[in-house]
Amino acid sequence: MSRVIILPTYEAKQFDQPPKFSQAERHYFFAKDRLVEMALQKVRGEKNWLGWLLQYGYFKASGKFYAAEKFWQQDIKFIAKQLNVMPIRNFADQYAERTRLNHKLNILTQHGHQPFSANKVLFSELTEDLVAKQLSPRKIVLSLVDMLREKKIEVPQYDTFSRTISDTINRYEQQNQNKLSPLL
Repeated sequence: MSRVIILPTYEAKQFDQPPKFSQAERHYFFAKDRLVEMALQKVRGEKNWLGWLLQYGYFKASGKFYAAEKFWQQDIKFIAKQLNVMPIRNFADQYAERTRLNHKLNILTQHGHQPFSANKVLFSELTEDLVAKQLSPRKIVLSLVDMLREKKIEVPQYDTFSRTISDTINRYEQQNQNKLSPLL
Protein backbone atom coordinates (compact mmCIF):
# COMPACT_ATOMS: atom_id res chain seq x y z
CA MET A 1 0.00 0.00 0.00
CA SER A 2 1.12 3.52 -0.69
CA ARG A 3 2.08 6.12 1.85
CA VAL A 4 -0.29 9.06 2.07
CA ILE A 5 1.25 12.51 1.67
CA ILE A 6 0.06 14.35 4.73
CA LEU A 7 2.16 17.52 4.82
CA PRO A 8 4.33 19.06 2.12
CA THR A 9 8.04 18.24 2.56
CA TYR A 10 8.96 21.66 3.99
CA GLU A 11 6.15 21.46 6.59
CA ALA A 12 7.13 17.90 7.53
CA LYS A 13 10.72 19.07 8.13
CA GLN A 14 9.46 22.05 10.10
CA PHE A 15 7.28 19.74 12.22
CA ASP A 16 10.44 17.98 13.43
CA GLN A 17 12.32 21.21 14.17
CA PRO A 18 12.25 22.97 17.54
CA PRO A 19 10.10 26.09 17.54
CA LYS A 20 11.79 29.34 16.53
CA PHE A 21 11.21 31.87 19.27
CA SER A 22 11.15 35.63 19.27
CA GLN A 23 13.08 37.31 22.09
CA ALA A 24 9.88 37.68 24.14
CA GLU A 25 9.01 34.01 23.58
CA ARG A 26 12.50 32.97 24.73
CA HIS A 27 11.97 34.88 27.97
CA TYR A 28 8.65 33.07 28.47
CA PHE A 29 9.57 29.50 27.46
CA PHE A 30 13.03 29.48 29.05
CA ALA A 31 12.00 31.31 32.22
CA LYS A 32 13.64 30.13 35.42
CA ASP A 33 10.70 29.81 37.79
CA ARG A 34 10.81 27.99 41.14
CA LEU A 35 10.22 24.54 39.58
CA VAL A 36 12.97 25.09 37.02
CA GLU A 37 15.39 26.28 39.71
CA MET A 38 14.66 23.15 41.77
CA ALA A 39 15.11 20.88 38.76
CA LEU A 40 18.39 22.53 37.75
CA GLN A 41 19.78 21.95 41.27
CA LYS A 42 19.59 18.21 40.53
CA VAL A 43 21.42 18.58 37.21
CA ARG A 44 25.21 18.53 37.26
CA GLY A 45 27.39 20.58 34.94
CA GLU A 46 26.88 23.66 32.82
CA LYS A 47 26.30 21.81 29.54
CA ASN A 48 23.65 19.70 31.26
CA TRP A 49 21.96 22.82 32.65
CA LEU A 50 21.81 24.17 29.11
CA GLY A 51 20.50 20.89 27.72
CA TRP A 52 17.85 20.47 30.40
CA LEU A 53 16.55 24.03 30.05
CA LEU A 54 16.54 23.84 26.24
CA GLN A 55 14.51 20.64 26.30
CA TYR A 56 12.20 22.06 28.95
CA GLY A 57 11.47 25.20 26.91
CA TYR A 58 10.96 23.32 23.67
CA PHE A 59 8.71 20.80 25.39
CA LYS A 60 6.72 23.57 27.08
CA ALA A 61 6.15 25.17 23.67
CA SER A 62 5.48 22.11 21.51
CA GLY A 63 4.94 19.03 23.68
CA LYS A 64 7.88 17.44 21.85
CA PHE A 65 11.53 16.61 22.39
CA TYR A 66 14.26 17.09 19.82
CA ALA A 67 17.70 15.70 19.08
CA ALA A 68 20.47 17.97 20.39
CA GLU A 69 21.76 18.70 16.88
CA LYS A 70 18.45 20.41 16.14
CA PHE A 71 18.70 22.90 19.03
CA TRP A 72 18.90 26.49 17.77
CA GLN A 73 22.22 28.25 18.43
CA GLN A 74 20.48 31.51 19.37
CA ASP A 75 18.55 29.61 22.08
CA ILE A 76 21.77 28.07 23.41
CA LYS A 77 23.34 31.54 23.61
CA PHE A 78 20.25 32.98 25.30
CA ILE A 79 20.15 30.27 27.96
CA ALA A 80 23.91 30.44 28.53
CA LYS A 81 23.57 34.15 29.22
CA GLN A 82 20.56 33.54 31.47
CA LEU A 83 22.47 30.88 33.46
CA ASN A 84 25.61 33.03 33.47
CA VAL A 85 27.72 30.37 31.76
CA MET A 86 29.78 30.35 28.58
CA PRO A 87 27.90 29.29 25.43
CA ILE A 88 29.13 25.90 24.27
CA ARG A 89 30.27 25.48 20.68
CA ASN A 90 29.19 22.23 19.06
CA PHE A 91 26.74 21.72 21.88
CA ALA A 92 25.24 18.59 20.28
CA ASP A 93 28.62 16.84 20.42
CA GLN A 94 28.95 17.51 24.14
CA TYR A 95 25.38 16.82 25.29
CA ALA A 96 25.34 13.03 25.65
CA GLU A 97 22.33 11.16 24.23
CA ARG A 98 21.89 9.21 27.46
CA THR A 99 21.81 12.45 29.45
CA ARG A 100 19.33 13.94 26.97
CA LEU A 101 17.03 10.93 27.41
CA ASN A 102 17.32 11.11 31.21
CA HIS A 103 16.44 14.81 31.08
CA LYS A 104 13.46 14.00 28.84
CA LEU A 105 12.10 11.47 31.34
CA ASN A 106 12.71 13.91 34.19
CA ILE A 107 10.79 16.68 32.40
CA LEU A 108 7.89 14.35 31.54
CA THR A 109 7.63 13.09 35.11
CA GLN A 110 8.00 16.53 36.67
CA HIS A 111 5.14 17.88 34.56
CA GLY A 112 2.78 14.91 34.83
CA HIS A 113 3.17 13.85 31.21
CA GLN A 114 3.56 10.37 29.78
CA PRO A 115 6.03 9.23 27.14
CA PHE A 116 4.59 8.50 23.72
CA SER A 117 6.04 4.99 23.78
CA ALA A 118 3.62 4.06 26.58
CA ASN A 119 0.62 5.28 24.57
CA LYS A 120 1.03 3.82 21.09
CA VAL A 121 -2.20 1.81 21.31
CA LEU A 122 -4.18 4.90 22.31
CA PHE A 123 -2.56 6.83 19.46
CA SER A 124 -3.63 4.13 16.98
CA GLU A 125 -7.19 4.14 18.34
CA LEU A 126 -7.44 7.93 18.10
CA THR A 127 -6.10 7.77 14.55
CA GLU A 128 -8.66 5.12 13.57
CA ASP A 129 -11.49 7.26 14.95
CA LEU A 130 -10.34 10.31 12.99
CA VAL A 131 -9.82 8.35 9.77
CA ALA A 132 -13.32 6.88 10.11
CA LYS A 133 -14.66 10.45 10.26
CA GLN A 134 -12.97 10.99 6.90
CA LEU A 135 -11.04 14.07 7.93
CA SER A 136 -8.22 15.19 5.67
CA PRO A 137 -4.83 13.76 6.69
CA ARG A 138 -3.62 17.26 7.61
CA LYS A 139 -6.58 17.76 9.96
CA ILE A 140 -5.92 14.34 11.45
CA VAL A 141 -2.36 15.38 12.36
CA LEU A 142 -3.51 18.64 13.90
CA SER A 143 -6.29 16.91 15.83
CA LEU A 144 -3.94 14.21 17.10
CA VAL A 145 -1.42 16.80 18.30
CA ASP A 146 -4.20 18.62 20.17
CA MET A 147 -5.50 15.37 21.69
CA LEU A 148 -2.04 14.24 22.80
CA ARG A 149 -1.29 17.60 24.40
CA GLU A 150 -4.68 17.59 26.13
CA LYS A 151 -4.04 14.09 27.50
CA LYS A 152 -0.52 15.11 28.57
CA ILE A 153 1.24 12.67 26.26
CA GLU A 154 4.51 13.45 24.49
CA VAL A 155 4.01 14.35 20.82
CA PRO A 156 6.05 12.06 18.51
CA GLN A 157 8.02 12.94 15.38
CA TYR A 158 6.33 13.46 12.02
CA ASP A 159 7.32 10.04 10.70
CA THR A 160 5.18 8.38 13.39
CA PHE A 161 2.17 10.40 12.30
CA SER A 162 2.85 9.72 8.63
CA ARG A 163 3.21 5.95 9.02
CA THR A 164 0.28 5.52 11.39
CA ILE A 165 -2.12 7.67 9.39
CA SER A 166 -1.07 6.09 6.07
CA ASP A 167 -1.46 2.56 7.42
CA THR A 168 -4.82 3.39 8.99
CA ILE A 169 -6.18 5.03 5.84
CA ASN A 170 -5.00 2.12 3.70
CA ARG A 171 -6.60 -0.42 6.09
CA TYR A 172 -9.83 1.61 6.22
CA GLU A 173 -10.04 1.76 2.43
CA GLN A 174 -9.30 -1.96 2.11
CA GLN A 175 -12.03 -2.79 4.65
CA ASN A 176 -14.54 -0.64 2.75
CA GLN A 177 -13.54 -2.23 -0.51
CA ASN A 178 -13.98 -5.71 1.00
CA LYS A 179 -17.47 -4.77 2.21
CA LEU A 180 -18.52 -3.28 -1.11
CA SER A 181 -17.00 -5.90 -3.37
CA PRO A 182 -19.67 -8.60 -2.79
CA LEU A 183 -22.42 -6.04 -3.25
CA LEU A 184 -21.15 -4.99 -6.66
